[in-house]
Amino acid sequence: ILKAIDCKNHRAEVGYMLHPDFWRKGIVQEALTCILDFAFNRLHFHSLAAIIDPYNTASEKILEKNGFVKEGHFKENYLLGDKFLDSGFYSLLKSNYK
Repeated sequence: ILKAIDCKNHRAEVGYMLHPDFWRKGIVQEALTCILDFAFNRLHFHSLAAIIDPYNTASEKILEKNGFVKEGHFKENYLLGDKFLDSGFYSLLKSNYK
């Protein structure tokens, strides 16, 4: 999905979540391909962001495969229940979109 849409700056955040039964079946790649095409070619966004669990290597790989670049690793910046978790920040500029 596209969320945190910032029309003024032509930017949005890409988000995805998939039940473990459907991991490694190409579903996220297929959806991400459609989302990127829509965001850059139909909505004319300048850039996209993605925030992930930095220890989720599958998510990291799918973003990098699609041209996203790691911008940062934030320590314990996200509270889930009673535990603070890290976040990995990635971005993709339209000019780097394949």
